[in-house]
Amino acid sequence: MHNCSSDYNGYAFHRIVDFYTIITDLDCELFLESAKNTPHNSGKNLKNPFCRLIRSVPDGELRCCYQIYKAGRQALDLGEPYIFICHAGLLEWAVPLMRGRDYLGVVVGGRVRLWDTDEGLKEELRSRTEDLNLDWTAVQQSFDQVAHLKPDRVNTAAQLLFNIACYQMEPDLTLLQRQKKLWNKRSYLAEELSKQKKAQSQGLSIKTHQHFKKKGSRIKPDNKFYLEQMEKQLIGRIRMGEISDAKEILNQMLGDIFLNEDQELNVVKARLLELLTSVGRIAVQKHTPGEDLFFLYQEAVQKLQQITDMEGLYSWTVEIFDRLMNTIYYSRDQSKFSIVEQVVDYLKKHYTEDININNVAAAVHFSPYYLSRLFKEEIGLTIIEYLTEIRLAAARDLLENTDLNLNQVALQSGYQDQSYFSRLFKKHIGITPNEYRRWWKTERKQN
Repeated sequence: MHNCSSDYNGYAFHRIVDFYTIITDLDCELFLESAKNTPHNSGKNLKNPFCRLIRSVPDGELRCCYQIYKAGRQALDLGEPYIFICHAGLLEWAVPLMRGRDYLGVVVGGRVRLWDTDEGLKEELRSRTEDLNLDWTAVQQSFDQVAHLKPDRVNTAAQLLFNIACYQMEPDLTLLQRQKKLWNKRSYLAEELSKQKKAQSQGLSIKTHQHFKKKGSRIKPDNKFYLEQMEKQLIGRIRMGEISDAKEILNQMLGDIFLNEDQELNVVKARLLELLTSVGRIAVQKHTPGEDLFFLYQEAVQKLQQITDMEGLYSWTVEIFDRLMNTIYYSRDQSKFSIVEQVVDYLKKHYTEDININNVAAAVHFSPYYLSRLFKEEIGLTIIEYLTEIRLAAARDLLENTDLNLNQVALQSGYQDQSYFSRLFKKHIGITPNEYRRWWKTERKQN
């Protein structure tokens, strides 16, 4: 056992270790935040002979403790078990110890190996441990005694430790679930930015709704009109409840900020704050309550001042813009949006037909003038612009998933004239339909 001298929650701590070791016959050890800076016991009570040997020297003990405390914070950030390879090469999993919303420390389990010892593994083991000045024969012999665990049992064993810890400690599960959700969203943002960077390196950069345009036409900070149009469209999508579309627009705007390699942390912070302010200003113009936005903005600034790295900035970005989206969505004027939703529904059902504003107005029983003005004000696009997006999305789907010729693609996307369709496609996407199809096939093979 490790650092359990404190009486606080001592019984629950012991129960976690006892339950887990009895059920799994694997090592389990506690590392408490309150004992972080006190001398350690060098793993003397561990069952695992390899870990006892590694931690019998000060450097080995320090490396273990440093990595495990860090893994505990990582598990807290994830809201679930964190599985990792330790500095000496064993597989471990960390689970946060929490009472309510208080983080008390970390419990680690496992310390297993997945593979038999071969020459390659021996070389890796030597490189990981040689600077500890341990007897190499003793290292090999103790490593050979480490338990094996099949890969498909690792997640089960880690989840079991998490469940036992939750049962004994009674943490605030809503906090852990929120952390898990936040981590997933942060990972999604990082993945989307990675896709943008990859596309740029290939001579293309991702546009809203995965449209494409030629390299060199990225959003410029001083292009205020274009940015404002994107911000209006972002708010329109949010108010429509089209969150996935809204996130694609937002990611395009965030990509311009995060993917500029010359930006320092404080510059990126300033640009994110500028974007938040700008979107908030337009949201107020669209009748989102100013008081709600003010409190959100005030909290965002306070948190932003405390961030010291890009990792934290990703988390801040996901959390704040998620809350902004919710604030905008739930403050919309439902009476106006019921009309907008009728228009959108009509366009999605009839996009293959010859549609004009008079057709749409007649279908929803409003005048063309009133309907055009209302739709543009609420969505940030004209009805025809929105129709074009629907048709081009359908065209991309056909180009990606069928072998139809261009004339057939044009007709099934709502365009009678193939030449006009090709010109429109290139204007909005940045490349011709045939180029897009070739690009898609290449991209699919690479992935």
